[in-house]
Order: sequence, then C-alpha cells, then structure tokens
Amino acid sequence: PELLLIEAAPEDAGPAHLHAALAEGNADLPVLILNQAQRPPDLSDFTPGTRIEVARMPAPRAALLAQIARLATPRPTAATGPDAPPEPVADSVPRLMRVLAAEDNRTNRLVFSKMVKDLAIELRFAEDGVAAVEAFRQFRPDLIFMDISMPRMDGKEATAQIRALEAESGARVPIVALTAHAMTGDQDGILAAGLDVYLTKPLRKDEIIDRIAAAHPPDCAALRTQAAPDQEAAIPVASAGRRKTGLSGSDMSG
Repeated sequence: PELLLIEAAPEDAGPAHLHAALAEGNADLPVLILNQAQRPPDLSDFTPGTRIEVARMPAPRAALLAQIARLATPRPTAATGPDAPPEPVADSVPRLMRVLAAEDNRTNRLVFSKMVKDLAIELRFAEDGVAAVEAFRQFRPDLIFMDISMPRMDGKEATAQIRALEAESGARVPIVALTAHAMTGDQDGILAAGLDVYLTKPLRKDEIIDRIAAAHPPDCAALRTQAAPDQEAAIPVASAGRRKTGLSGSDMSG
C-alpha cells in the first residue's frame, strides 16, 4: 500500500500498533489517522520519521483530500552522484487554514463544528486554557477563538502566555474572544489581555465565518464556503453542564 488510513476511536488500541502491524516494517509508509476522540491521539510510539497527519472527524471532504494528497506525495530521494539531475518538484498542494477553538463545553464545540462544517479548514479544539497554549505550540494555528471562562486557566491568561511565546518569533496570530457577557469596560479588559476582538454569545454563524475569512492566509487553500440559509445564522444551544449552559446561555461567565 502507499497510504494507511487508521480510524482511532477512544476504545481502540493506539494507532501506532496498527501501523506497525500493517506497514510490515516499512517505516516510510505514511499514515492518516481519522481521529474520533476529543483528545489528539498519542503519536509517541510511532517509528521516528513516519509521515503522520491527523484528521479530526467529522472532517470536510476537501480537508481529507488535501491531507491525502500531501501524504501521497513521495519524499524526495537523494541524488546519487555529482551529475545526477535534480528530482522534479511536484506541484504543491495548498495547505488548509488552521483554526483553533478553545472551549470547555462539549455541546458548544459540537455547535461550533456545525457552524464551520462547510469551510475547507483544519479545525482543532482545546478543552481549557492549558490545552490551548499547548495546542498553539504544536498546531500553530492561523486563527484562535478563545473562550474567556475556562477551567484550570481562563482565556485571558492563556492569551497572555501565547503572546509571550509569540514575542520570541515576532509573529502574531489573531485571537477572537468568546464571551457570554459584554458589559461596559469588558472590551478594555479583553483587549488589554492581548485578544484582538470579542464576540458575544449566542454566537452567529456569519460572524464566525467573517472572522475566519478575514484571517485567511493567502497561501492557504480557498475556504470554499457553501451558501447557508439566513435562518441558520444563529444557533442556540441547550444546557450542557452546571457551570456553563452553551453558546446561547445567558448565565455563562466570562
């Protein structure tokens, strides 16, 4: 085979074990992990040098095709001899825009996924501020949606840590605050924490898409949005926990 597709459900064994059994010692065999779990799969047991990509399911068809195309492109081989002609360079496949959404409420994450399901983006979630900072290090998103009120570390502190990490490289990723309340003076506090702008809940689909389009890097694949009816612009969410009630909850803190 030229590519392995491995579905990683929460109850399954680690994908590295399946890869080792199916690759038959071929460490160069690339693998695309179809991740059904909320957390990223453990990649530490894979053979060093293995080409791996992870697709968070459900994923847009365009996103899966782009990942498959990248993995299917052969690695360049070293030239044998001083006069060996250079390897032809294949047309590069534009990468997908990477979007990170930090949100601890599972129902809110599901609704956010539905809002952006028609966009050709690579979406990853973080369940709290600590996970958001770690995801920033590993995922290198082009845009971050940051819930203000989260356990372990809130959105403001997570943003401050991300901005400190960016200071080392000089880059700056746009960070959009998500908050249930927008009282007088809140905007100053949010902007002072390093966030660029805030959206109040209940979130609107058109606002989310507008923010993604505004931050879309020119070197990424087109978003290829599909037209959505106006009545789907606002999506309410029922209660999903004692501390937070969802995207439309009026009693959410932060």
